[in-house]
Amino acid sequence: MYSDLDELLERVKYCQAEADDLQINIANLAGQSILHWLSPWQPGTGDIKAKLLAHPPTPLRQKVGMIVNEQRSILDALACKLATRNGANDISDVYYPITKTKDIFYLPSTKKKIRKISTDHQTTIESMKPWLPSVDNPEDRDQVLFQLHEADRVRKHQDLLRRACLGNVFPTGDGHIGHLQCGPVVFSEIGREVNLAWFSAVTCPLGVRFDIVYKEPSALDGFAVGPLLSEFNDKVSNIIEKFL
Repeated sequence: MYSDLDELLERVKYCQAEADDLQINIANLAGQSILHWLSPWQPGTGDIKAKLLAHPPTPLRQKVGMIVNEQRSILDALACKLATRNGANDISDVYYPITKTKDIFYLPSTKKKIRKISTDHQTTIESMKPWLPSVDNPEDRDQVLFQLHEADRVRKHQDLLRRACLGNVFPTGDGHIGHLQCGPVVFSEIGREVNLAWFSAVTCPLGVRFDIVYKEPSALDGFAVGPLLSEFNDKVSNIIEKFL
């Protein structure tokens, strides 16, 4: 059955397809932009070291920004659809509000963005808590929605993304691992040698999985780009479904 939100759901599917394609590109680029090697002290014991050869390329950064902008735009389009349902003719001043605090959300300047939407739908939007947590009530918020808002806000920044190894060292063949110690490492300087992991009593080959993470702002710092884009997409899809 036709719904006035079908187009928005199609846009969500497009964003997910683009995010999946981006994640493949991120994986393929690792071999071109990061050199990594084993530095053994003795058989089965040593370090895994790496060196950054190049920062994430500009086209990849642009694609991340385009996906995020589309995801955020879908929410604004949803607000416009809901206003149209409620009989609004002029929807040029209708937006889906996401704010830094709960108090800001309830300011008249914010609430006017959804004043043309029905009271019931306004209540539904409010129930999703599109703001950051307060110190007194850390559960009273939607972290993912605010992260989406922040990702869209900074999508044009040049110094937005960094290559990283998020502790993803893993066996790639038969054998065993006596001890493996690793943690998240974010590359900053091109050509600087860094330790990714320390291992001992290892008899199997080891692989390393690299990713691209956000560098800024603080709400996104260190989050892997691919999984976060998928999380944004799930959030947007779930919000739309509340109004079907």
